[in-house]
Amino acid sequence: MGAWGIKNFENDTSLDFKDEILIKGKKLILNKIRFIIDFPKNNYPYSKDCEEALAAIEFVAAAKDRPCSDFPEDALQWIVDQDILDFDTFLHKYFMRTSIDIISFSIIAIDRIRNNSELNELWKETDEYNNWLNILDDLKNRLQISIH
Repeated sequence: MGAWGIKNFENDTSLDFKDEILIKGKKLILNKIRFIIDFPKNNYPYSKDCEEALAAIEFVAAAKDRPCSDFPEDALQWIVDQDILDFDTFLHKYFMRTSIDIISFSIIAIDRIRNNSELNELWKETDEYNNWLNILDDLKNRLQISIH
């Protein structure tokens, strides 16, 4: 049986996605976050996609020097050489979006996962639901803290 805990890196899906990011690069971070945002509103994203998006968003928070307590050490080392927070050129070139930055995208995705996703439905069925919501709130708060 695989791992499945309330923290964003306490599941096999997120850990596998972390490894994929380290191999394939930072574009996966934006693509996964954008996937959640662009998912049709009358449907909800599957838990696997949400777990991957939350892992991607944890990379964004770590790039702001606000990593979660269980952020993988190898990923922290990888972030040092990346410019994860600078997707402006990428956003404009590929999506014609310049008014939304990666932080705003991440917050929108967290809200989507929290309010309308299979992952939310799965956590609602557990005794850990409120703790999981607290993890999402913590992630959102870490994103909103200014960099000095």
